[in-house]
Amino acid sequence: MKARILLVALGAAAALAVLVPGDDPRAQPQPAAIEAPPATVEVAPASAADIASVQWVPGTVLSRADAQIASEQAGRVLAIAEVGERVEQGGVIARLDAEALELAVREAEAALARIAAQLEYQERQLGRLAALKRRSSVAETQLDESRNQRDLLQHDRTRAEVALAEARRQLREATVRAPFGGVVAERRAQPGEFLAAGAVLVRLVDTAHIEVGARVPVVLGAALRPGDPLAVRAGASAEVVASVRAVVPGGDAQSHQLELRIALPPDSWPIGAALQVGVPAGSAQAAVAVPRDALVLRGSETFVFRVGADRKAERVAVETGRSSGTLVEVLGGIAIGDTLVVRGAERLAPGQAVAIREPS
Repeated sequence: MKARILLVALGAAAALAVLVPGDDPRAQPQPAAIEAPPATVEVAPASAADIASVQWVPGTVLSRADAQIASEQAGRVLAIAEVGERVEQGGVIARLDAEALELAVREAEAALARIAAQLEYQERQLGRLAALKRRSSVAETQLDESRNQRDLLQHDRTRAEVALAEARRQLREATVRAPFGGVVAERRAQPGEFLAAGAVLVRLVDTAHIEVGARVPVVLGAALRPGDPLAVRAGASAEVVASVRAVVPGGDAQSHQLELRIALPPDSWPIGAALQVGVPAGSAQAAVAVPRDALVLRGSETFVFRVGADRKAERVAVETGRSSGTLVEVLGGIAIGDTLVVRGAERLAPGQAVAIREPS
């Protein structure tokens, strides 16, 4: 019994020794939190700007060069470009069987050579008659007849040269080439088919020079000029600033609308895509504006990062209003002159230190 009590006492002493404050894991010093290194960013100030309200109108992406490419010659198709194939300007779109055209060129060359030989002989004959005429050995009428024969052969040579040039042109046309660079959007013929002259081979679309075609009310479109910046977007996606290429004169008398053409960057949207174009509506009003690149959209929230005097990023929620070119009106806690992050915001965390880089 005494031995059992001794063991219990020893166990309790051991437990107390384990619970000594100096040995409590919770009392051990914790490592200091590691501060994120400064993020390199580019900044721009919020500014005062006069911005008009915007009316969004539907538009469609068009190519400035969209053509049905036909063959000027009849013939059997030997080869033709595939749908989706990109062809450079002057590149081969299709080749037709040119055997008959090659024979026509050879025949025209032979005809020209024959007439040239006849003309050379007639020139020599005329020279001999002229020499005899000086000695009064031939009549004037004989010399005139020789001259007429020479003149006729000269006309025949001209016609033969034209015929040869035409035969060679037709032979060249058996190879159909692209009048501009683009992508084959449709193929209307297949290898082995015999086509009549003027039959369409392919539809060629230039995707490097695209634009938006949009119709706007005359009262809005009449104030626009080529080169004016307009916002373009696809649904709820981010806006892209593009410039007016042309304002087509002459409004529709029934709809009272004008047509706009707005230039787009190459291959930015597929041909036929539906876009929206922001057209200024009403008079401009003073606003606090920020560069479009300063806005960060995450889900349904829009915010900016403001850099304070301590060179740390502060996240500020804003609401956007009117826009003009690269500037967007903001409603919220942003004041004119605030320094905002325009490059590098996607990697920032609130309170993180920043290192400001000069714009490149």
